Amino acid sequence: MKKIYGLLVLASLAVAGCQKDTAINKPAEQEKVAVSFTAKLPANMVTQGSADGGIVGNNVDFTNDCSLRYIMCVFDNSNNPVLNETIITSDPAIPVLFNVRLVPATYKVAFWADIITKTSYVADKYYNTDALSSNGTISLYGSELSYLFTGSSVNTEERDAYAFAKTIDLTASGITDNITLKRPFAKIRLVATGQASDLLAIGKTVNVEGLKVPKTYNILNGTSSGEVTLMYSAINTYNDHSNGEQTLFSDYVLPPSSGKIECKITVSGYTEYTASNIPVELNKLTTIKGNFNIP
Repeated sequence: MKKIYGLLVLASLAVAGCQKDTAINKPAEQEKVAVSFTAKLPANMVTQGSADGGIVGNNVDFTNDCSLRYIMCVFDNSNNPVLNETIITSDPAIPVLFNVRLVPATYKVAFWADIITKTSYVADKYYNTDALSSNGTISLYGSELSYLFTGSSVNTEERDAYAFAKTIDLTASGITDNITLKRPFAKIRLVATGQASDLLAIGKTVNVEGLKVPKTYNILNGTSSGEVTLMYSAINTYNDHSNGEQTLFSDYVLPPSSGKIECKITVSGYTEYTASNIPVELNKLTTIKGNFNIP
């Protein structure tokens, strides 16, 4: 005689957001213990200005265009997926609350937070999270080995994102914990020491090409793999600094194992520049400076 057991999918409200949870394994409720995680972004990310960037502050329009998506994925000791939940919020300054119940055991938990389009609810925008619930990895969206960013996709802080992983032991009791996610990327930016406004005013644009960085990040073990070539075309906007310099371009990238990157910088109609052996480090800002306003 065959027995068929139904899966129970729970939905609950979270602070300043909506929550979607998918149970992969649902043993009897009385066998489980309570697990509660309060997840948030670093406090300094909530307050810092646009000079060093970030998905918080005044850099991303959470009112009209964007939402912040938190994903939590739970794995057993053999790395088999157990449970995953998603919470969507419109205020990056307010922590979100994950409440689940798990069978007493030891688990690995991966957290991810990124920007999505407000109207898409949970659909990926800049990062592919299809494998996150199965093996704890995210990657640059799609299968391409190179990406060309143009127009509004250049100089957007929306590609900032955060991750965290930890092992929890529930053999004795449930837990309540606070989680602060960390940025798994390095940030790079191109700064003009001359008058970039004059350069752009006469119709000149800046291209950045040949930037090779890892494509995939494993949140569970903190390693990057694969390779993708990034290109940024027709950069024609800039941000003024108080000292008269201008940021022409910035982005977030996974640091390669060598800790070095290189790229070619071209000012339309002018000379090409090659920037080599540029140091990049996890969760730090690297600035490439030069006088690109050639007469």
